[in-house]
Amino acid sequence: MTRDDARERALLDALAPRYRVVRPLGRGAQKSVWLARDTALERDVALAVLRDGERTAGLDEARALARLGGHPGIASIYDVVEVGDGVAIAMEYAPGGTLAARLARATGGLPLAETLAIGAQVCRALEHAHASGLRHGDVQPRNVLLGADGRALLVDFGLAGDV
Repeated sequence: MTRDDARERALLDALAPRYRVVRPLGRGAQKSVWLARDTALERDVALAVLRDGERTAGLDEARALARLGGHPGIASIYDVVEVGDGVAIAMEYAPGGTLAARLARATGGLPLAETLAIGAQVCRALEHAHASGLRHGDVQPRNVLLGADGRALLVDFGLAGDV
């Protein structure tokens, strides 16, 4: 077990009274993301656990998302939890997975209506971010999540900067 793995496990254990981890959703260089149940609010969340050395960047991203004020096309931040030197960010969970995964499953591409709907939603989210003075910096299918209600959610503002 690596130092990051041990740190992550300790953080998840410390969060256990509030967040019950269900399963992993993904792992990247800056963070790992888990499906968790928020036991206080009785809802599923995506729980991002920041890797060692990503604290400042992760908190900056959470603040940037919070600054965007709950736009329907941008994943909402629900909570930031700091335990020792570990940080976890609870955010809106999109059960449809990433647009990248959806595209990989689609033989012959997505239906035109779905493509246009997703594109329009992402454009509205970007318009809102830009009007708030923030640019995304890394728009790609893996950074678009699909909600059960058909909404496309823009995530991963880690490379965001000012417009």
